[in-house]
Order: sequence, then structure tokens, then C-alpha cells
Amino acid sequence: LLLHLDPEQFLFLFVLQLLLQQQPLLLVMKIDLFFLYPIQIDILLHQRSFIDMLSEKYGLTRSKGNTTVQIDKLPVEVIPDAAQLKKLQCHSGEFNWLAARTRLDLSYYTSLLASASSRHAKWSQDLADKILRYLASTRDQGILISCQGDLCDLIAWSDAGYAGQDTKSQSGLVISFG
Repeated sequence: LLLHLDPEQFLFLFVLQLLLQQQPLLLVMKIDLFFLYPIQIDILLHQRSFIDMLSEKYGLTRSKGNTTVQIDKLPVEVIPDAAQLKKLQCHSGEFNWLAARTRLDLSYYTSLLASASSRHAKWSQDLADKILRYLASTRDQGILISCQGDLCDLIAWSDAGYAGQDTKSQSGLVISFG
């Protein structure tokens, strides 16, 4: 059971739970802030409705879709006109919205599309269509958050790629709690 509470309701329920359990304040710090009683539940964060909206917008509502995105080599440059570029930038923004929130599997393709769209019009449009078909078949995917482990565990992983003079360095961080 997931509760959506404003701060006043949360404070009231938190104090009520303290009184009912009669536990010292230090032990109560382990209470899961989203639940009245600590229970084990998995939460799947997804953006199915946004993907459905994209499928409808681009006429892919009846498409089975693809289970992978295959990329061809970059062809000779074909500079897009203003209308094509705007459409490709729109695709890049929509895919980035998903990639930055719940669909990390789209990050590489979104970056590739964004960087190639101003120089390779047809290739970029083909890539955008492949990504849309991939989304149509994987619309229920997302990030699974499961409540397992010890709430005292806080684990962090980091990675960095140091680039040369002509490019920028990149870094990333993943934090796991519990």
C-alpha cells in the first residue's frame, strides 16, 4: 500500500505510529517514510502512458515493435532542412525525457540521435523510427525498486571516463539504499 500524504498528514501518522509502538525515537528512524507499517513491497516506476502517447502520436498503436534497436553505420552527410531538424530534435527530447527518468536503456540511442540529427537526416529519422518501435514492444519496462536488505546499508558506485583534449570527461554515480 503506497500512501500519498501531505507533510501535515505524514507528521500526524508518524507521531501516531510512535505512540502505538511505544518505541524510543532512535529505533523509529528505521521506519520506511512511505508506509504506515514497514512492509515488503516492490515498486515499478514506468512511463507507460507517455510511451502510449508517443505510439499514438507517430501512428504505432497497432505495431508489435522490436525487441532491440539495431544501428547501421553512419552514411555520407545529408544536412536536414529546418522541418526535418525540428522533428528530429522533438524525437531527441521525447526520448531524453524517458531516458533521464525511467528508461535508462534509451540513453545511448538518445545521445546518438541527438548528436547525429544535424548532419545525417535520413539515418537519424530511421534511428528514431527504430527507437519508437522498440518502445512499442517494451512499454511496460521501467525501474524496479524493491524493499530488500538492511536499511542501514548505503552503497555507492561511481565511474569516470577521462577524455582527451578534444572531448569532455564523463562521470556517473549510482547509490543504493537498503
